[in-house]
Amino acid sequence: MKNLKYGILGLGVLGLLACFLPFVSFGDQSMSFFGMRKAVAGQVYITMAGFILAAVMGGMGLKQLLKWQAGAAAAGFAFVLFKLRDGITDLLKHGAIGAKLMVVAAVAGLVVSILAAVKGTEE
Repeated sequence: MKNLKYGILGLGVLGLLACFLPFVSFGDQSMSFFGMRKAVAGQVYITMAGFILAAVMGGMGLKQLLKWQAGAAAAGFAFVLFKLRDGITDLLKHGAIGAKLMVVAAVAGLVVSILAAVKGTEE
């Protein structure tokens, strides 16, 4: 269970990087999640903050991941899922690679963070 901290850090960074990959595609045109900030700037930034929180908690826990850090990371991933809640199935079916990676990173990160918070680390 001591390698869960790498999972939290990696999934937080993956989710953040996915925000810059194509989110939706229209023929030969595509737009990243970050590219939508002109229309809904606050929503984009606070959604990205969930991944940033998780990545920071994973980075802080590299020496030893504490339960509160895993809980804060879980809150970050859960917040991203909360913000994407209305279109998760549509994003997985019809979204571009960035949308799919954001959803997968948030779901997997939430699972890993909860496991780390419940089990703790063995160092």
